[in-house]
Amino acid sequence: MMQILPLPQGRLSLEFEVEDYSRVRAGLRSVARGAGQSIRFPAAQAATRQEVLIGAERFVLMTDDGTPALLSTTPEGDVLLRATLAAAGRPSRGVGRSHAA
Repeated sequence: MMQILPLPQGRLSLEFEVEDYSRVRAGLRSVARGAGQSIRFPAAQAATRQEVLIGAERFVLMTDDGTPALLSTTPEGDVLLRATLAAAGRPSRGVGRSHAA
């Protein structure tokens, strides 16, 4: 399941399963293309923390516990995460706490 969860510092986390990685990547590409922005997103999960860029917007891709999460770093990033979830095709509003918190 993909869901958006709040982080303690006021940002958001897009949480998803390993098998949804390509769907999230496609959603990010769609959002970036729609905004006329470039994207830098790893083709595969290689490290526990990686930087993801959409234009100048920075995100952190975390896989510390084996479950991926994409964390926003700005309010604009929050908007892009919500758009990514919608573009990935399975919008749901999460309730609870991010494992990335």
